[in-house]
Amino acid sequence: MGRSEFRAEDVEALLVACHRRCCVCHKFGGVKLEIDHIVPAADGTSGSIDNAIPLCFDCHAEVHYYNPSHPKGRSFSAEELRRHKEQWLAICRERPDIFVHAQPAPEAGSLERLLSEMDFNFHIASRSDARKDAGTPFELAQFRRAIADGTFAWLEPDLKKPIQDAYALLIRANHFAEGLVNLPSGDARTESHNNAYYASLVAKDLLAKAMDLLTLALP
Repeated sequence: MGRSEFRAEDVEALLVACHRRCCVCHKFGGVKLEIDHIVPAADGTSGSIDNAIPLCFDCHAEVHYYNPSHPKGRSFSAEELRRHKEQWLAICRERPDIFVHAQPAPEAGSLERLLSEMDFNFHIASRSDARKDAGTPFELAQFRRAIADGTFAWLEPDLKKPIQDAYALLIRANHFAEGLVNLPSGDARTESHNNAYYASLVAKDLLAKAMDLLTLALP
């Protein structure tokens, strides 16, 4: 039945019923919506659409990658997800007028923004002339934003650590790159240039690993 294991016609009907909005946060997802299992498929559940819930990428990540050892917050239970779905579908059925009014364009979630930034940084670190142009600053805005809004607080360590390790190297590369501005030609400038390059080189491999893991978290 495809990736979700649900019948295509049942999935289409569910997407229409929820107006392609996440059943937890109610954000419009468009194509960036996942039909997830309320009770995980690994637990022997069938492909019944009753066990399906539409989730945006960020809510999907929170459901599956929340760190249960984190001292704050609460993970999602299957029963809670089922009730979120029932509640939202009831609102969609009974209050279609809420969709008539113009809605502001939804902003990408924090993990989506971070993945886009990582993809750009990977491109910078992977260029064929990366050594020659070492010193081009890496983007850090979404990483800092993810720290500020608490995104890393709820992530599983196996997902959080590779991202943080990669950005530690990117920050180090930026530090050496910034130093190049005030250094005249000579050994000190060459050393700073080489340090910036090698930091970005190691960061590239860490970024690749982190992006693979984050892509799994954001289907």
